[in-house]
Amino acid sequence: MSELPRKKLILVVHGVGQQVPGESVGLLTAALHEQPGTDTIAANLLIPEDRSPEDTGRINMFPCHTIRRRTAESDALFAEVYWADVATTSQRFIGIVFQLFQVILGLGHLVRESAEQAYKDHHFLRWLANMGVLILHGPIAAINCLVLLLCAVAMGFDLTGYSGIVKNPEDRFLWPFIFGAITILAGVILHHRTNRYLMCHFFQWLIVFSVIGIVLSWTWHVDEVTDTSVRLWETAPGAVQPLEDLSNDPPDPGGEFTSNNLKNYVEDEVCDWAGSQYEECATGLGGAFSVAAFFIHVEWMIWMVLLGGTCFLILLHFATRFRLFGNEPKPRPPALAPVALSAMMISWLFALSLIWAVTLFIYPEFGGHRALFLSSFFPVVVHWMMLLILMLEGAFLTGYAIRRYNHSMKKNGPQSYFDSNGQPKPPPRIILSDVLSVTIMIGPFLLILIMLLHARTGYNLALGSTPMGQALVSVSGLLLGKFMIVAVILGIGIYYFRDRVAVGLGIANDIINYKRLEQWSPHASDRVYPQRERIRGRFIRVAKDMIERHEPSEIIIVAHSQGTIIALDALRTDRTGAAAQRRVFDGEVREDRVWKLVTMGSPFSHLYGYYFPDFFKVPSKQDTYLSEWINIFRVDDPIGTHIGAKA
Repeated sequence: MSELPRKKLILVVHGVGQQVPGESVGLLTAALHEQPGTDTIAANLLIPEDRSPEDTGRINMFPCHTIRRRTAESDALFAEVYWADVATTSQRFIGIVFQLFQVILGLGHLVRESAEQAYKDHHFLRWLANMGVLILHGPIAAINCLVLLLCAVAMGFDLTGYSGIVKNPEDRFLWPFIFGAITILAGVILHHRTNRYLMCHFFQWLIVFSVIGIVLSWTWHVDEVTDTSVRLWETAPGAVQPLEDLSNDPPDPGGEFTSNNLKNYVEDEVCDWAGSQYEECATGLGGAFSVAAFFIHVEWMIWMVLLGGTCFLILLHFATRFRLFGNEPKPRPPALAPVALSAMMISWLFALSLIWAVTLFIYPEFGGHRALFLSSFFPVVVHWMMLLILMLEGAFLTGYAIRRYNHSMKKNGPQSYFDSNGQPKPPPRIILSDVLSVTIMIGPFLLILIMLLHARTGYNLALGSTPMGQALVSVSGLLLGKFMIVAVILGIGIYYFRDRVAVGLGIANDIINYKRLEQWSPHASDRVYPQRERIRGRFIRVAKDMIERHEPSEIIIVAHSQGTIIALDALRTDRTGAAAQRRVFDGEVREDRVWKLVTMGSPFSHLYGYYFPDFFKVPSKQDTYLSEWINIFRVDDPIGTHIGAKA
């Protein structure tokens, strides 16, 4: 009697990026040698995802492409663990814009978990990093959302012929009141429908500022209709100074600060940016634009707090990093928190300036002859120049470090990859290298200097009275007129190359989603990572289903890039949590069944283990189901490297 063919199961786990179902398993089987007379069968399956007990909706299905090769000696079943659709990236322009903001705000998850590990003994640093995320996710995001929606609706009324709603004194403050009520209702509904703690935090602040907007709109509506004013508080003599510092008006004698004073103040502050078009700006404001101007001034104060706290965090970070105070027996792991928080703020301003610029290109008289926009992002050109300088500096220095590393490899040969103890040397760190990290962390200091300059001196008065200020005003005025055109051209470029942009955002989002929290808890074992658990559930479902179908004696997992993180997460037996979650494959472990793992280009040590060492420790053999593990990597790969204690 002839022996039965040896059965093997090969699970393929793809990496990040825009993946096509079945592509990974197809490429793997095509690269393997096929013996003559091999019987090949391909099948496309739909496998149901696991459902949580409280989920009563429809069952989600995901594709699983399989290829079976049978010969007289072997029977191999290849199956793909497909997970790219868990966080899909839209190919449409609007979808790409939303994806960009999702990536920017998603950095907050990296900030909080990095701070938890890097600042274990410094609660104040951890609090600063957490508050930075909550401020950007909460009041700043909510204010920007309200301002953009208010201005977009007002622009829609004006462009469609309903300009009276925007400009008529009887209506221009009444409809923002109705808009605020609708926003509150939407915020309450969306807050109730989501379980993600940062989204709940955002909706709470959206409701708060919507209530403030309703109060302002109704108060100013009554003021205009009845020609009255609501007293807000008493002012001391000299507390309210004239707008023009050079005027000869006598000091303010004190008295009442009313709702009309507040409206006139924010409108004057905004129209100060219109320069010679002050009168046109004053007539173009009112209604939604006056409410937006108030929110912009509030946002300025919040930005000052956020930037000041971030700069303080960076200074304390370097103080602890170089041990300027305190004694630590062990070196501190590199902190991602200040870098990611700085990157969040810089990229947030960059993305918002693009949106405002495109809006102004469509509607040049938007918000008082661009004044509302200019007062929001002072000065936009300075921010863009700062961003360009930081990007060029970081790219040059990082590229120079990689070039030196590659030159050393070519000159000294592969032996230069190992140190005197035979351990692999750290490869060039292209993702957040030390040079690039410092470059990004310079950003908040430059931004707060710009904002302090505006808050301390103003735009036309103090700047215009000094040679340096006049030069800055001239350069800004010269380039701001072309900024909208440049931004629109950039937007058209993003639209034209939207496929490639979507791939880049998808890669960033895949990495962020693995750390995206749904519910925050001080205990790591109680935290919920919905995207990670969903992907891990797919791996387990495919593996168990294929094992039940094929009954293999040998199981080989072939994983690439991010897929190696997924495979190692599912195959380890030392996970925290319930016992059923820790040892998911115990029923499939038998003496006659061998488990093997092949990882390729894995960022496990160089990226995840480097920045989150407590959460991504290399498992020992007894803590996995594996009997054999092979890691394949290029010595000049700056991301996918060796897997070990040294990164």
